[in-house]
Amino acid sequence: KGFMSTDNIDALFHTFLSEKDLEAASGAAGAGVASIWDSGTDFERQETWYVRIIQLLEKAERLSPLARSSLLGFKGFVEVTYKGDLAKATETLRSQQRWAEKARSTSLRVFHAAVLGHCAIFAGDLPRAEVILFEASPLCGLPETSYICNVYFQITLGLFHIVQGKAAEAKRILQEITQDPFFDFLPPSIWLFGNSELLLAHSFLGETEAVAALSGRIQERTIREQNHFHNGYAHFNRGMASLICGKPYKALVHGREAIETAQRSKSPIPEQMAAFLIGEALSDLGRNEEAMEHFSNWVNRWEKNGFHL
Repeated sequence: KGFMSTDNIDALFHTFLSEKDLEAASGAAGAGVASIWDSGTDFERQETWYVRIIQLLEKAERLSPLARSSLLGFKGFVEVTYKGDLAKATETLRSQQRWAEKARSTSLRVFHAAVLGHCAIFAGDLPRAEVILFEASPLCGLPETSYICNVYFQITLGLFHIVQGKAAEAKRILQEITQDPFFDFLPPSIWLFGNSELLLAHSFLGETEAVAALSGRIQERTIREQNHFHNGYAHFNRGMASLICGKPYKALVHGREAIETAQRSKSPIPEQMAAFLIGEALSDLGRNEEAMEHFSNWVNRWEKNGFHL
């Protein structure tokens, strides 16, 4: 696969700590979080890295602004993808932005905008998401902005356009990045993330043939690599496509598969999205009592986590 295993990163982290190299240990901590995100499964492993990141941040006076910003970025990332705490992640990422500016790192500022933009979208605060993305967009064209951070930003921008009802613009943005010759060489999480959002754009445009073709590519990779997070997210997107095409029972099947798969990933994000899909599918099937009971069971969880997509 070409990427370092979590065990190897763990060993490196302890080596750097024993050598009192906090800068290198901070880099290893970020790599540890990223490796679990790439795997798309067993997100409870993030807890170990989350604790380590907090312990490193307690030694902040010995860290450079760049290392501090990076650690805060990955801390916020865990708070979104594993803890599902959007309010805490937003607070962390605002702090991360200040340190990214002190470090004069355009890449970290763009990464910050991508993750914070996702928080705002999931919270249903689209005006806030628009401001975040608008302010960061000039940084994307700068030569010092890393390719991966730019891709993350464009994926977030694509999702923003989808929820704004501009699926055609989202499709244009997402096709531009996924058709880039370097895109297929990115870590699996980014490849799946970008294509999953493109799948959602195709779904909202009613492009059933494109949905079927891209679904097959995504499913092949998620099943082969046991990437439960993105397999659950793909089922959500396929369910949304079925719902839009007037096939609520098929949407319900995908919704239930999405929840079951997402639960194996131990990430709350695809599960919460799939729960919304199930409620909508039940309603479209005329099973209104079931739909009302389902929504009443979930609404407290959504509100507790600040999830208002």
